[in-house]
Amino acid sequence: MTTMAERNSPTIDPSPEPRGPESLGHATQVRRLRRLSKLARLLDARFGVPGFRFGLDGIIGLVPGVGDAIMAAISIGIVVEAARMGARTTTLIRMVFNIVIDSLAGAVPLLGDIFDIFYKANLRNIDLLRREFPDAAAEVDSVAKDR
Repeated sequence: MTTMAERNSPTIDPSPEPRGPESLGHATQVRRLRRLSKLARLLDARFGVPGFRFGLDGIIGLVPGVGDAIMAAISIGIVVEAARMGARTTTLIRMVFNIVIDSLAGAVPLLGDIFDIFYKANLRNIDLLRREFPDAAAEVDSVAKDR
């Protein structure tokens, strides 16, 4: 018969599944960071006019109601991928905070659309990821310079 303490005590698996950035491997981190960086640029800085750049977030966000919701869902996908890469909880919280600011401000008619063009939540989130994974970011940069 087991005692109450035995039933409530945590069990320790002698061979836990590796988690976090070390479990992915450097090459996988580089590929994911490169893909997420391209997505963030598409969303926040793909097009340019003299003086500033904007992306699909600024264009799709013009659609009342659903535009900001669609862009928030895509942005959350970047956060989910960051979690899969092993980003720390504090980094993920900051990323979500950037999306919330972008979505709430973007919901305000006209002024929100202007804010949406200048507040680049996805690029900010990629900067957070680059700080989280500096080795992968350095390799992404070195490959980009070679092109």
